[in-house]
Amino acid sequence: MYTADYVSAITTLYDTDEGFVRLVSALHEIDATLSYVEPSKDSQPLDNATYSPLTQAMTISEAVNSTARQCGIPQSSGCVSTEFVYIYPPGVPIIVPGEIISPEVIKLIEHYIELNLPLQGMADTKRQYILVT
Repeated sequence: MYTADYVSAITTLYDTDEGFVRLVSALHEIDATLSYVEPSKDSQPLDNATYSPLTQAMTISEAVNSTARQCGIPQSSGCVSTEFVYIYPPGVPIIVPGEIISPEVIKLIEHYIELNLPLQGMADTKRQYILVT
């Protein structure tokens, strides 16, 4: 599982020694291709933890069953979402139906799209619009 800021690998007691050797080898290969870029003084982390919880304007069922319209992601601030937005895996929601979309969450979604992360839940597979009410 991964997001813009972390990777999660899960192992179990039933994994083999060969499997662990392959995992360590793959991690070393990935690490060898990475480089560190010093963040600028003005940069702020974009992460699920950097914005405050969104305000719930209606229940999930009310939002999902309401009449929805397409809205460009950049223009959706202040609108109420009628769909989920999440990165899968792990599947933790960024937006839940019924929540009011904030400018901070729009920045986060745009950042995830820019990084080509597996953003899921939106009806628009091109990730340009979000359904709102």
